[in-house]
Amino acid sequence: AVELIKDKFYWMPLARGRTVSSSATTVYFCTDDKFQYEPFNQDFGPLTLGMTWRYCKLVEHQLSSTAHRQTRLVHFCSSDPRDRANTAVLAAAYLVVVLGRSAEEAWAPFAHVQPPFQPYRDASGGRCTYRMTIYDCLQGLAYAMKLGWFDYSNFNIAEYEQYGSVEGGDANWIVPGKFLAFAGPFPSNRDDDNFPVFTPEDYVPIFRTLGIHLVVRLNHVQYDRNRF
Repeated sequence: AVELIKDKFYWMPLARGRTVSSSATTVYFCTDDKFQYEPFNQDFGPLTLGMTWRYCKLVEHQLSSTAHRQTRLVHFCSSDPRDRANTAVLAAAYLVVVLGRSAEEAWAPFAHVQPPFQPYRDASGGRCTYRMTIYDCLQGLAYAMKLGWFDYSNFNIAEYEQYGSVEGGDANWIVPGKFLAFAGPFPSNRDDDNFPVFTPEDYVPIFRTLGIHLVVRLNHVQYDRNRF
């Protein structure tokens, strides 16, 4: 197991076929089924900022619980390379977000884990030309916190999950209050594969609520720009 907080918090991949049970001195928990990434192609993570926030709240509660004050907390995952990487990011993110450690300090306990962690790739269907590491993720998270783009204490999880869902517009703030990324609208409420999608008119009330007055199209033309 990888020790993250001395005598208190650990991360551990579990070999196939092996099981663990909590005891009076050790509490085991797993998030493989609780937090799941939805891939576009061959991508497998990392998990969303909302899931990261929820994970930090979960661990924070467990570590501060009077019932677990004298126990060790062990986050275990499957041996699947995707689960190993995604849960390691979560555990290391807790060190950055809640404990205020630097990306370097949070990555250090994982640096020599074997086998090495599978790097992340982009969500396109083609050849990936850049591999993103867990350390890259932690650096980005730490820098976002430094700039005030992610505020753990005041993070609006309800708004994040509402607008981040396909049903809510599939939109996320890149720079809070300044730059919002969203799924490209379609001329009708069904795409070519008959999946439900948003039209420009569907986005208008959302943009008004969020104070957005300018739309820049970066993808292929799918709709009449004048409908905005």
